[in-house]
Amino acid sequence: IDDDRSGDGQALRHCSFSRPGAMNGRSILLGMGAAFAAAYIISELRYQQSSTTPVRDAIKNVRSKDASRKEEGLAALVKVIDDDRSGDAGTKKLVIDSGLRHVVAILGAKDALNNQSKFTISLALKVVQKCSDEPIGRKKAASAGIVPALLRLFADMSHVRKDTASDNKLMEDIAQTLASVVMIDPKKVVLPGDIPEGSEAAVRLVRSKNLDRVLDMVGYDTRSTSYVQCLTKCFASISQLREGVTKLQQAGAVSRMISLLQKPVLDVKENALLVLRNMMKQSAEARTEFFDADAAGILAPMIGPTHQKHIKIMEHALHMFGDLLYRGTIAEQAKMEQRMIQLDLFETLTACMGKDLPKATRDLIEEVLRIALEANKKDGEEASLDGKPWIRDKLKDHALAITKRRKADAEEARRRTMEAQKQQQMMEMMAMQQMMGGGGMEGMSEMEQMMAAMGGMGGMM
Repeated sequence: IDDDRSGDGQALRHCSFSRPGAMNGRSILLGMGAAFAAAYIISELRYQQSSTTPVRDAIKNVRSKDASRKEEGLAALVKVIDDDRSGDAGTKKLVIDSGLRHVVAILGAKDALNNQSKFTISLALKVVQKCSDEPIGRKKAASAGIVPALLRLFADMSHVRKDTASDNKLMEDIAQTLASVVMIDPKKVVLPGDIPEGSEAAVRLVRSKNLDRVLDMVGYDTRSTSYVQCLTKCFASISQLREGVTKLQQAGAVSRMISLLQKPVLDVKENALLVLRNMMKQSAEARTEFFDADAAGILAPMIGPTHQKHIKIMEHALHMFGDLLYRGTIAEQAKMEQRMIQLDLFETLTACMGKDLPKATRDLIEEVLRIALEANKKDGEEASLDGKPWIRDKLKDHALAITKRRKADAEEARRRTMEAQKQQQMMEMMAMQQMMGGGGMEGMSEMEQMMAAMGGMGGMM
């Protein structure tokens, strides 16, 4: 540019920044992009602010000393959690992160029942229940002290409780909240010593000095089946932990759960059976105690006609039969076998193999019979049906029904396999049509459409 001061070389003209039109065009495009990005960010911030403002206002009211504002704030938290069922708005997460500890503080305050209305306590319990659906919610509630708070409420209510609908409902709410916060996902407990995330409250309950007192609450209260159901659900959760089994065994849980099996409430029976099953699996002492209490006689009604419609109860009982026959000592196995013969349980089991029960349940029955064949045999002796005629004869009596049921199972499995093959062939044919530029079924001839509907040549065969 300096050498071309006269402009004859036209150097200045060829410099890019000497073309204001091109420069302005790029600037406009960049500016528009930045403007759109800024507008998007601002809209997102406004959306988050608008969605979280009600939560923050509700938390402020929860922290207020005014009783009416506190109730208003708790009711608002319940509503925003219900409105954010999908979790997309992030309001439930905000409640867990910022508000849950203040809600737990209401429940854990000294003389909470005297200083707060029962409606306020009930709303606070409901917020904790809804937050406990997720592991992080249970973890936050545990760190905020929810377990001692609920145990204190139990103790206080036992002194002031009257046989009224409101008092009974509050006791149910407390028990339901405890069941919610101590919940353990059984799929995450792979080994007996595992303590998955979200189990912190369950561990605190196990290590609490008041576990015996909570166990005592199960036996005497007949005013609310829901209350007993929630408490047994708590024990079913903590019985998945090795430390929980030890503490329950020390607290005398086996005899308590056996007494609950006489109750007519199915959910209570199911929970009690699950507690016993988990305890027997991990504790030889619990297994011996249950065996000595006439285990076969206790479990016999659970696989009878009355409970065959309630598959969970039946399957828990079957697992326990198998466990007693497999893990017991030789003497215990022999005694168990004789008791099962006296109760005609082998007749019940073999008859169930030919009934319209889920295949998984019938497979479990067959496994129990296999274990029974192996049980109580002498060293070096091979298991055989001839050696145990009480099983062999029952199988012969029901052989026709069992054979029909197995044929039906095989036919159902074949039908499902063929359906899966047809669907797979249909997908492959449609994918091939798209690759060839066709329009799926529209591009097929009438014969090809028929073949596809039948699953190709496999369907015709």
